[in-house]
Amino acid sequence: MSELIALHEQIQEESYFDSTETARDLKNKIGDYIFKLSNFSLSPVPSGLGSIEKEYRMYREQELTAKKLVKQLDSSANAALEKFNKTSDSDIAQSVFRSKVGHLQSRIRKWSKEGRKVLQEELNRFNQLVEERNKAFHNAMSDLLEDLRFERIELAYVLERMDEEFEKQDIENIQRLQPKRRARCRIIFMQKQPPSRGA
Repeated sequence: MSELIALHEQIQEESYFDSTETARDLKNKIGDYIFKLSNFSLSPVPSGLGSIEKEYRMYREQELTAKKLVKQLDSSANAALEKFNKTSDSDIAQSVFRSKVGHLQSRIRKWSKEGRKVLQEELNRFNQLVEERNKAFHNAMSDLLEDLRFERIELAYVLERMDEEFEKQDIENIQRLQPKRRARCRIIFMQKQPPSRGA
């Protein structure tokens, strides 16, 4: 905040904007400020905050003040660009456009990296669950089948337990795997999508 206030005071001096480059540099700084503010932005004060409501309101007020200062700085930079306009309007617009594109793509790259990491972790967990469920029926029945092989128990008992275990495992597979199936399909779909330019 103090940096914004100091910069706002500086641009009030007539000598601050001495060239188009100065105005463009300010536009770049404004892009940085907007980026930082958006990362730490809070929603309007919700109800039920309790003891932290005062601090929340103070932070929110500072955030809104900072946004107001950034808007004023941006207007001053735009006015200076008009004043020192020795190049075409199109060139100035393209320069500002490239700067904003850079900020947007920087955030997209950051979110893309984080998002792909989360998706891969979820996919790994799903694959581990599938492997676990593939072995569950075998693990549940192996001792009984071993006892039957050595004729320690009767076939009818094993078949009855097998039916019960099959039904139990099928229900558990539905409960544990079906909710994740759609999520896995979305992960696979997103992995097949070409990355955005610059990501």
